[in-house]
Amino acid sequence: MAGYRKTYRLPDRELDVLRNLGASYADSRTAHDGYLSGWIERNRFERDGKQWVTVQERGQGWAAALALDGFGDVVEVVALSPEQARALEPVD
Repeated sequence: MAGYRKTYRLPDRELDVLRNLGASYADSRTAHDGYLSGWIERNRFERDGKQWVTVQERGQGWAAALALDGFGDVVEVVALSPEQARALEPVD
């Protein structure tokens, strides 16, 4: 698409959805109609005793880090800055 530029800033509406998935992270990723089924899992890490996963929406560029509890539910969402999200892009 000529003139198309990815937006790397996570919109507030996306943050709201991520904070209120209504399903576990795994179910949101693996269900055919799961909200995160089109997102790319970039990495997993542990910080402050919590398991975190970084996800990036395919085709949009924006990304977020999600903290998961022991049941796999999202308990915290942190939007990555546009610079951090851009750094996740694969090199062509």
